[in-house]
Amino acid sequence: MILVSHSIIGTSLGILQSSPYASFFVALISHYLTDMIPHYEYSIAGLKENADARETRKTFLRIMTDGILAVIVPVLIFYFGGYVNGWYDLIILLAAILGSVIPDAVQGVTLVFSRNRVLRAHQMMHDAIHHAISSDNMGIKRYPVLGISSQVILCLVFLAFGLYFG
Repeated sequence: MILVSHSIIGTSLGILQSSPYASFFVALISHYLTDMIPHYEYSIAGLKENADARETRKTFLRIMTDGILAVIVPVLIFYFGGYVNGWYDLIILLAAILGSVIPDAVQGVTLVFSRNRVLRAHQMMHDAIHHAISSDNMGIKRYPVLGISSQVILCLVFLAFGLYFG
């Protein structure tokens, strides 16, 4: 799942919490749970050791754009939408954003520090969760519109939930 989708879903749940710690934790758990659902994801092959410079630049730009949108979109929705009233609510919002994207950020760190056992263990767990329901069996790789649609629907459902109860 792309970062902005994780962020919208995680902040929709995290903004409902009364503490930044709960917000972070709920958003973190939402990341792993939504990764179980068949979805679209872009390739990060450009970050592999044998990737050429052009592919690396394209991948880096894609990830940076997604990461920036993962912060901007929830802030626009919840902060400027009037769901954040004061500094404490802003901290709750930012904790949810962080919790929702950190598992994928750790994946990037794992590519750099591939010998670290803790990072490798997280990567194996994340991969197992990610492929609990195989996207290949659902036709997501052949028909990306299915995977993109599942993310849009999930985002809208969780966003409606967060805005209604927030």
